[in-house]
Amino acid sequence: MSYEHFYQFYDQLMNDVNYKDYLQLVKSYAKNKDAILDIGCGTGNVLVPLLEAGYYVDGLDISDEMLSVTKEKCESKNLKAYLFQDDMKDIAIKNSYNIIISFLDTINYLKTKKDLKEAFTNIYGALKADGIFIFDVHSLYKVHNVFDGYSYNETNDYCTYLWNTFVERHESYSSLYQELSFFIKKNYNLYQRFDEYHEQVIFPLYEYKTILEETGFRIEEIFFDFDSSKNEHNCDKIIIVAKKYIL
Repeated sequence: MSYEHFYQFYDQLMNDVNYKDYLQLVKSYAKNKDAILDIGCGTGNVLVPLLEAGYYVDGLDISDEMLSVTKEKCESKNLKAYLFQDDMKDIAIKNSYNIIISFLDTINYLKTKKDLKEAFTNIYGALKADGIFIFDVHSLYKVHNVFDGYSYNETNDYCTYLWNTFVERHESYSSLYQELSFFIKKNYNLYQRFDEYHEQVIFPLYEYKTILEETGFRIEEIFFDFDSSKNEHNCDKIIIVAKKYIL
């Protein structure tokens, strides 16, 4: 997985995301001056508004390029955040947090149940007693009905990008493959091509619930596109809220 060029276009590709729903959800659990860790913080579209709201927020991402964008946004607003590059399967965090969040299908980059268990265990260890873990994943409904054979392209003044996805169905999960090609304008009639490839894995909802509970979490709430009329069989995103449970 690489973000060598994707980070430059991430905000543009994600401009249809309703970040307000995610922010409102976090704020419904967060208390004043709570410490929050944003795993897969990307370009800071959740992290920066939380800082502006007065929370203490750290950011973690596997991509240095993504973190550089977040850093620039923070500096432009005179905000301070500790940003560090790491893989969520291997994090060894010294700080403890009241809330850990991971949005916009970051968790779907964990490709096996073993990876999920390792990441959830690390997250559990980084939470304070009764701490809250909030994350989202793609629904299998969206993967099978929207992403399988999906193709999108866009051209602007400085580049053209192509985004193609396809799906492999397995007995207990589905794999989502995303191919991105960027044609970046160098001069009047010359473009340079860059390619990136992303693979995600989507498990049924019960698998995420089972592994969370095995790790020591207790499920607090589950949302489907923040829409009470939807369920896992007709939504795009599944949002899970879990609490660190200590016997």
